Amino acid sequence: MTETSNPTDENSTVDLPLIEWDINKAAIEEVAEELKDIDAYKDLDAAKAGKKKLVKMRTTLSDAHKETKAEALAFGRKVDAKKNEYLVLIKEIEDPISEQLDEIKNAAAVKEEARIAKIMSHIERIQAFALDRHSLTIAELEERLETLRTVEIEVEVLEEYAEDAQLAKEEADLKLRLAIDREKTEQKERTEKKELERKNAELQAELEESRKANEERNRKAIEYRAEQEHKQREEQAEQQRALDDQQAEIDKQNKEREDAEQAEHDRVAKEEADAEAQKLKDLQAPDVDKLSKYADAIDHLIGLKPVMGSTAGNAVILQAVSVMIEVVYDIRKSTEEMK
Repeated sequence: MTETSNPTDENSTVDLPLIEWDINKAAIEEVAEELKDIDAYKDLDAAKAGKKKLVKMRTTLSDAHKETKAEALAFGRKVDAKKNEYLVLIKEIEDPISEQLDEIKNAAAVKEEARIAKIMSHIERIQAFALDRHSLTIAELEERLETLRTVEIEVEVLEEYAEDAQLAKEEADLKLRLAIDREKTEQKERTEKKELERKNAELQAELEESRKANEERNRKAIEYRAEQEHKQREEQAEQQRALDDQQAEIDKQNKEREDAEQAEHDRVAKEEADAEAQKLKDLQAPDVDKLSKYADAIDHLIGLKPVMGSTAGNAVILQAVSVMIEVVYDIRKSTEEMK
């Protein structure tokens, strides 16, 4: 990797280092051109060689990156140290001035907060006229509205919030008027509802008499229709029994044909599945043998465990043996499933 000049004098400028790695765009484009026609299905050796070359390029690039990053981090630490040194000097000058400015600002803010709080209290008293309006009677609402309208908006007291206070008064006035209208409307509706309920009760009584008369007429008509429908159902049932017998014979013949077709289909499917299973077993047989020998080797290694002279050593050996026993069990179980 090459770098430009990197002066450290306080008054000089610092150039960024040039990053020159052996693995760059040109090298990658060259390899891409070289390997663009690789097809592992047609040329396995060429594909493996290409893969190996690309892995080596990635490793080389990673090493170059680590080296360059370490140099950049070292330079960054030097820059941070110089910045912090200057910040300390500036802070010694700035802090006393900042403290005095904060004291002046806070005193003005406290005074302003007290002034605004006093004004807001006056506005909240106006807003309170309408807060509990839903629990008041009409007489109480009208008295509250009359009292509200006597409240004066004093500009010299409310200053720039006088308009807000006026809006709060108008809003409370509107809410009280709406509450009065709503309560009067509800009273009228309750009276009208009682009258309507009385008329509905009278009408319901008349309808009940008419309903009983209609029920008697309907009962006689239903009895007649039931008798006619019973006769019709008996005739239809006889016809349906004949049709059902005919359909049952057709269904029996169709079922026999379908069963024969399904049996032939199942036989062919089973033969194909058995052949496929045998093909998979033959394909996996070499791996089964290798895995079995590997499990035997681990078993042998377990038998060769050394004798430890300390509790800590014994704990390590026992843990290792437990893991290996578990591995052997998993290998043997998996190979049995592959057979």
